[in-house]
Amino acid sequence: MGGKRYAGLDRFRLVAAVLVVAIHTAPLSDLSETLDFFVTYCAGRLAVPFFLMLTGYFAEGRTLRAVRRELLWYAGATACYLPVTVYAGQLPKSLGEAARWLLFDGTYYHLWYFPAAALGLLITGAFLRRERWRAAILFAGCAYLVGVFGDSWYGLASAVPALREGYELLFSFSSYTRNGLFFAPLFLLLGALLRRRGAPGKERCLMGFLVSLALLLCEGGVTYFFGWQRHNSMYLALPAASWFLFGLLLRSGGRCPAFARDLSLFCYLVHPAGILLVRAGARLTGTTALLVERALPHFLAVLAVSAALSALLCFLKRKGEVLWTRRRERLSSST
Repeated sequence: MGGKRYAGLDRFRLVAAVLVVAIHTAPLSDLSETLDFFVTYCAGRLAVPFFLMLTGYFAEGRTLRAVRRELLWYAGATACYLPVTVYAGQLPKSLGEAARWLLFDGTYYHLWYFPAAALGLLITGAFLRRERWRAAILFAGCAYLVGVFGDSWYGLASAVPALREGYELLFSFSSYTRNGLFFAPLFLLLGALLRRRGAPGKERCLMGFLVSLALLLCEGGVTYFFGWQRHNSMYLALPAASWFLFGLLLRSGGRCPAFARDLSLFCYLVHPAGILLVRAGARLTGTTALLVERALPHFLAVLAVSAALSALLCFLKRKGEVLWTRRRERLSSST
């Protein structure tokens, strides 16, 4: 079992993984496109900032180690998804495309997170090694504002010709502003800041989260209904909602199984494979109308397959760790 100290964080890892699956399957879209937007593409957008804040929270003082970890996962996942990328004919066709693919967009559509986290860690680490917190927050906050107006508020920003030209240049090297330059640094810093200062009181966190979540939903509604969104990963209210949510989770008690950490990570990594398997299985069994064309059953099927794959990988990882430990013990005893 996991310890009590981070039980709230560990429990929400699983929730966040489910939200990521929902983002790529739109589970409520058959019921209502509007409802699906508010639940999945407003409230659900808390998932990735939460993972970034986790990284920032636990990486303080170990930046290079954290960067290496993100890049190793990125390399491994890239190798696993490369056959699908080749089969789909989505390999980059020039060095410029390859650079954008590797550094910003990700080698598969969900893998953008790993180069974003690695680059964000390098940027924030450069500030924090010299204890330049104010400069780091100022840089990350300004970068995030640039990102927001290239994302959910893009329609408003693009009405200004100079801004439109600037964003067109930006999008020539990154398909989105949701990357390691504009998105990741702020949330990594927020996680590190909570580690340094501690979370506010539980009641304050709860009230702050409810207010900021309401603002997030209002902001999402405004930008959605006016058609300003180029993408919907970045909102002005998202950092505040993420801060108070993370603080609330830090203040939560109870216990959570230790495997929740690995299970959530593997679920994030394998759920696109789960989507492919559900589609292939539905074609073979003649259940496409139910398991692919209907949003909620499709989401549940993908979640079930992803959870099963993730549980298998957790089991294999644990077995590998046990075997490696025994081997090291045998080697040490023989010398």
